[in-house]
Amino acid sequence: ELDAADLVEELDADDADGADVAEPGETPSGEASGGGRGARPEAAPAPPILERADALAAMSDASSREEVADALVGYALGCFDAALLLMVRDNMAFGWKGHGPGIDTSRIDALLIPLEAPSMFQVAVYNQGVFRGRPFPATLHNYLYKVLNAEPPPFAVVAASFIGHRPVNLLYGQLDAAEPLSDSALGELDEVSRAASDAYVRLIAASKRASSEGS
Repeated sequence: ELDAADLVEELDADDADGADVAEPGETPSGEASGGGRGARPEAAPAPPILERADALAAMSDASSREEVADALVGYALGCFDAALLLMVRDNMAFGWKGHGPGIDTSRIDALLIPLEAPSMFQVAVYNQGVFRGRPFPATLHNYLYKVLNAEPPPFAVVAASFIGHRPVNLLYGQLDAAEPLSDSALGELDEVSRAASDAYVRLIAASKRASSEGS
């Protein structure tokens, strides 16, 4: 059997090379426009918006972590005006995917959020689930919106995906209106986030079995 530590180590080993991240308090060195050294790539197109049942089915059928992540972001885009997905490694959250008007999506991979510092991301991890509300005053929040070239929204949600007790993804969503999500909508978001964790476990376990059978 695989325990949580084994699974997270496998996630770490499977991660691509580290992104050109911006330290908190700094903005990324490159810009999206223009060529040459330091130029940032164009943002990937947004995944299709998915209803809850479709997102759960896509995760159940996914054959890669990218497909799981796209299903998670696709569901979030149906709930929020903009959504970001961050991967967690060594108590740090790295920008991975995201879409939505009002944020510079070409800069998402420059995000670096230390989870030991106060932020809504830390709250979601410490609560083993979800943060919801207006982003409170914090240095990391100033940094987040500076990197994204965005204004702090009136309402935001952060949902954490765990393997065991260790976070592996943080899903951030923001709404341009102060109207919060209903308890039922938040419950569905938590369900989809947990399904992403289950999909990662399934994919990693399958990869380990294949490696063991091939050795």
